[in-house]
Amino acid sequence: MDRYNHQGHAALEGKSPLEVYLSQLKAVRQAPENLPLYFRKKATRLVSKARTVSLENVLLQVPLGYAGKKIEIRYFDADSAEGFFDTKSIGRLPRVDLFANANFARLTPKRRDDR
Repeated sequence: MDRYNHQGHAALEGKSPLEVYLSQLKAVRQAPENLPLYFRKKATRLVSKARTVSLENVLLQVPLGYAGKKIEIRYFDADSAEGFFDTKSIGRLPRVDLFANANFARLTPKRRDDR
């Protein structure tokens, strides 16, 4: 195969296939660096009052100000999720730290019968 690509051909006016390819290469446009971002999956989720969304059985944290609103999530997997609101990025959506969340002291007043 290597010999074929480097040997001149009558149909190519005596040029090798490699020479013809390289001479036309300037007509080929380079792919943008962020090309993989165009192939992410998309999902729409309603943000809970706790500012979380579920994606592929993973709970993700959403920034302040989006509770009760629908956001679009673009992702390859749950660890690469990026949130969008009105087509503007609101940033990466990290996993909820379930251990920290379970042990966080709540700011709710205690009921009388809890004392």
